[in-house]
Amino acid sequence: MDNQILGSTGSVGATMIEARDFVGYRAANTGAFHVDCPVGIVFPLFGPAEEAKWAPGWQPHWLFPEKSFAESHTPERGWVFKTDRRSPEERVWFVEKFDAVGYQAVYRVHWPGHMLYRIEVTSVPSEHPRSRKNGTLTTVTYDFIGVSEAGNREVREMTAHPEEYAREMKRWARFISGCLQKPKTRRHDHAQATAQSTY
Repeated sequence: MDNQILGSTGSVGATMIEARDFVGYRAANTGAFHVDCPVGIVFPLFGPAEEAKWAPGWQPHWLFPEKSFAESHTPERGWVFKTDRRSPEERVWFVEKFDAVGYQAVYRVHWPGHMLYRIEVTSVPSEHPRSRKNGTLTTVTYDFIGVSEAGNREVREMTAHPEEYAREMKRWARFISGCLQKPKTRRHDHAQATAQSTY
């Protein structure tokens, strides 16, 4: 499947946010990618439960609602889950928005002792510039704020190299395409790529 990365930027609008004696560092990454599949099929894959079909190592642990409900319903504002449970990398996710009609999802994430960040995913119908196939253009933005000195360093590292984020977007395009076309191959690719993904 022919996918194309349409652009990415790093360290967007870096700002300083005061919190008493500590000053948090804020920066963002944004990028976009195309998949040759209709938006109505692609966008639901950015839901917390559906993402497990394509994202390397993705396994949400539900705090609200219960797992069986979450896995059988469209995500709603107010849902909460954890990732990397029982490890130093544990993060708490809050669903701020999941618009299955307007094709936009927003998540707030707390990585205790490190950072807070906002993830915005927006998908639109798009014709591939070369193949002319009807597909989906998805834009993904990570907006980070460090909550510790270590977190500030991590935010700087994660936004200092836009080319790395562009490669991450390429992986997302490849994994989603594999999910839609070749599930067995996709599982093998996931095992190889799990250690490579930063986001």
